[in-house]
Amino acid sequence: NDLSDVLIISDFDGTLLGSDKKIPSKNIEAIERLKKQGGVFVVASGRANFVLEKNAPEIEYIVNGPCVYTNGSYFYDYQTKTRSNEKYLEESMIESLIYTLSEINGIEKIYIKVYRWHELMKHTILSLMFFDYE
Repeated sequence: NDLSDVLIISDFDGTLLGSDKKIPSKNIEAIERLKKQGGVFVVASGRANFVLEKNAPEIEYIVNGPCVYTNGSYFYDYQTKTRSNEKYLEESMIESLIYTLSEINGIEKIYIKVYRWHELMKHTILSLMFFDYE
């Protein structure tokens, strides 16, 4: 069968990754059949690519197209080892967001998770985590 017009996008945690924190062999076999018939398999995750690679190093051999990471912040292509379509919040937007959330929700302390990408040579905000400390 020709599956060249088929694209399967999978979440990682709890979907592709089994409860034992491994990618089940039956999933890998099914993905390999899809790829052999011309289909494309990619991952979309709220996590960064290096987190998935740490938990499942075989991910780079399983996917055959650009994957979507950190809730859509960027694409990562394992074949070329490059990120593309990077979208991050501007600093002014983050300040406005923090102010608005603290005003509306009465949140006094906000924790911001910042990743440093050595190739970007700057701080980029990939995710925000909010905690209400009383």
